[in-house]
Amino acid sequence: MSEAATPTIGTIAPDRASLHDGVVDAVRTMIFDGELIGGQRVPEKLICETLSISRTPLREALKVLASEGLLVLLPNRGARISRLTTADVDDMFPVMGALEALAGELACEKI
Repeated sequence: MSEAATPTIGTIAPDRASLHDGVVDAVRTMIFDGELIGGQRVPEKLICETLSISRTPLREALKVLASEGLLVLLPNRGARISRLTTADVDDMFPVMGALEALAGELACEKI
Protein backbone atom coordinates (compact mmCIF):
# COMPACT_ATOMS: atom_id res chain seq x y z
CA MET A 1 0.00 0.00 0.00
CA SER A 2 1.29 3.42 -0.76
CA GLU A 3 1.32 5.83 2.11
CA ALA A 4 -1.65 7.65 0.60
CA ALA A 5 -3.66 4.47 0.07
CA THR A 6 -5.37 2.82 2.99
CA PRO A 7 -7.34 -0.41 2.91
CA THR A 8 -11.03 0.14 2.22
CA ILE A 9 -12.19 -3.14 3.75
CA GLY A 10 -14.13 -2.79 7.01
CA THR A 11 -14.08 -4.93 10.12
CA ILE A 12 -14.60 -8.69 10.02
CA ALA A 13 -17.35 -10.68 11.75
CA PRO A 14 -16.22 -12.12 15.11
CA ASP A 15 -17.45 -15.69 14.37
CA ARG A 16 -14.38 -17.98 14.40
CA ALA A 17 -14.89 -19.70 11.01
CA SER A 18 -16.08 -16.54 9.31
CA LEU A 19 -13.23 -14.57 10.91
CA HIS A 20 -10.65 -16.77 9.17
CA ASP A 21 -12.52 -16.71 5.86
CA GLY A 22 -13.22 -13.00 6.20
CA VAL A 23 -9.57 -12.13 6.76
CA VAL A 24 -8.47 -14.31 3.83
CA ASP A 25 -11.10 -12.69 1.59
CA ALA A 26 -10.26 -9.16 2.77
CA VAL A 27 -6.52 -9.50 2.14
CA ARG A 28 -7.14 -11.26 -1.18
CA THR A 29 -9.40 -8.35 -2.19
CA MET A 30 -6.70 -5.85 -1.17
CA ILE A 31 -4.27 -7.67 -3.45
CA PHE A 32 -6.69 -7.91 -6.39
CA ASP A 33 -7.77 -4.27 -6.00
CA GLY A 34 -4.15 -3.11 -6.06
CA GLU A 35 -4.13 -1.84 -2.49
CA LEU A 36 -1.27 -4.28 -1.87
CA ILE A 37 1.21 -4.21 -4.73
CA GLY A 38 3.45 -6.99 -6.03
CA GLY A 39 6.83 -6.97 -4.33
CA GLN A 40 5.54 -4.96 -1.36
CA ARG A 41 5.92 -6.28 2.18
CA VAL A 42 2.60 -7.03 3.84
CA PRO A 43 1.89 -4.22 6.35
CA GLU A 44 0.59 -6.52 9.10
CA LYS A 45 0.04 -3.82 11.72
CA LEU A 46 -1.94 -1.58 9.35
CA ILE A 47 -4.11 -4.45 8.10
CA CYS A 48 -4.80 -5.61 11.67
CA GLU A 49 -5.81 -2.10 12.69
CA THR A 50 -7.99 -1.68 9.60
CA LEU A 51 -9.78 -5.01 10.10
CA SER A 52 -9.86 -4.72 13.92
CA ILE A 53 -8.19 -8.10 14.37
CA SER A 54 -5.10 -9.44 16.11
CA ARG A 55 -2.07 -10.65 14.22
CA THR A 56 -2.84 -14.36 14.74
CA PRO A 57 -5.82 -14.54 12.33
CA LEU A 58 -3.91 -12.38 9.84
CA ARG A 59 -0.90 -14.68 9.93
CA GLU A 60 -3.14 -17.72 9.43
CA ALA A 61 -4.72 -15.96 6.45
CA LEU A 62 -1.28 -15.18 5.04
CA LYS A 63 -0.46 -18.91 5.10
CA VAL A 64 -3.57 -19.62 3.02
CA LEU A 65 -2.74 -16.85 0.56
CA ALA A 66 0.84 -18.11 0.30
CA SER A 67 -0.49 -21.57 -0.61
CA GLU A 68 -2.52 -19.86 -3.37
CA GLY A 69 0.64 -18.17 -4.64
CA LEU A 70 -0.55 -14.63 -3.91
CA LEU A 71 2.28 -13.94 -1.52
CA VAL A 72 5.57 -15.36 -0.30
CA LEU A 73 6.25 -16.00 3.38
CA LEU A 74 9.70 -14.81 4.45
CA PRO A 75 10.96 -16.62 7.59
CA ASN A 76 11.39 -14.14 10.45
CA ARG A 77 10.64 -11.24 8.07
CA GLY A 78 6.89 -11.38 7.40
CA ALA A 79 5.44 -11.76 3.93
CA ARG A 80 5.78 -10.13 0.52
CA ILE A 81 3.11 -9.85 -2.18
CA SER A 82 3.90 -11.99 -5.23
CA ARG A 83 4.43 -10.25 -8.53
CA LEU A 84 1.82 -11.67 -10.89
CA THR A 85 2.46 -11.50 -14.60
CA THR A 86 -0.22 -11.11 -17.24
CA ALA A 87 0.34 -14.76 -18.15
CA ASP A 88 -0.28 -15.79 -14.51
CA VAL A 89 -3.60 -13.94 -14.47
CA ASP A 90 -4.58 -15.31 -17.89
CA ASP A 91 -3.94 -18.83 -16.59
CA MET A 92 -6.23 -18.25 -13.59
CA PHE A 93 -9.37 -17.22 -15.49
CA PRO A 94 -10.15 -20.59 -17.14
CA VAL A 95 -9.82 -22.31 -13.77
CA MET A 96 -12.00 -19.71 -12.06
CA GLY A 97 -14.58 -20.03 -14.84
CA ALA A 98 -14.67 -23.82 -14.51
CA LEU A 99 -15.06 -23.60 -10.74
CA GLU A 100 -17.85 -21.04 -11.01
CA ALA A 101 -19.65 -23.20 -13.59
CA LEU A 102 -19.37 -26.22 -11.30
CA ALA A 103 -20.63 -24.17 -8.35
CA GLY A 104 -23.61 -23.05 -10.45
CA GLU A 105 -24.42 -26.62 -11.49
CA LEU A 106 -24.23 -27.84 -7.89
CA ALA A 107 -26.41 -24.97 -6.70
CA CYS A 108 -29.02 -25.71 -9.37
CA GLU A 109 -29.19 -29.35 -8.27
CA LYS A 110 -30.13 -28.22 -4.75
CA ILE A 111 -32.97 -25.95 -5.91
